[in-house]
Amino acid sequence: MGGLALTLVVVVGIVLGVAVQLTGVTRSGYNGVITGIAVVGGAIVAGQWLGSLSIWGLWFDGMYLLPALVGGVVLAAIADLAVRFAFSPTATA
Repeated sequence: MGGLALTLVVVVGIVLGVAVQLTGVTRSGYNGVITGIAVVGGAIVAGQWLGSLSIWGLWFDGMYLLPALVGGVVLAAIADLAVRFAFSPTATA
């Protein structure tokens, strides 16, 4: 995986982390951070390991984009659900 692919993954992780933090009921102040890290981790793992098992999808700078997208979204959804159900709501006032 090259530098451009890693930059793309980190930017997408930041965008999705901010989107998660701003939507729905946030149970923790770190909801977006945890989800963003899960996106980056899932995309890197899936883009490298699943991409080498199957050569489907677009290839960008040493990373298969479709497996990275699927892995990032799946891991982010699991992390978001875990955070939303594991923490009690925070008081706002």
